Amino acid sequence: MKKLFAKTLFVVLSLMFLGCSYEEVAKELEVVPEIEIALEQWNAVIESQGGVENGNVKLRVYGTTNCDVVTVVLYENGNPYETRVTLTNGKVDFNEVVNSIKNAKVGDSITQTTVIRGYLGDVVKEITLNSGELKFK
Repeated sequence: MKKLFAKTLFVVLSLMFLGCSYEEVAKELEVVPEIEIALEQWNAVIESQGGVENGNVKLRVYGTTNCDVVTVVLYENGNPYETRVTLTNGKVDFNEVVNSIKNAKVGDSITQTTVIRGYLGDVVKEITLNSGELKFK
């Protein structure tokens, strides 16, 4: 709150002394979505689900945000979809399977990419995460 007040005061004073336009002031006051990732951890494991061995790529993300909504892109049968992350007091805590690969074997390699999206009003911020090379265990 103090930060917003200080920024508003700065902009108003700038208007008075520098003759800035309304559009310039509005741009200065614009709130932008922020997502700060403190932990990004990838893991690739072979797990049995219903008697079928699947290679699951798991992602753990922890951080903070000022966004109203945060989503992560997951993959089911190769098709991407967004799932909403539960936010608690501006904290992002996500720990889920991002992709499941049928017939994966121990030692197989995979590189996984996903996107985290933060929505603040009608403004969206995207962060692309890349696992690097993972080997199924």
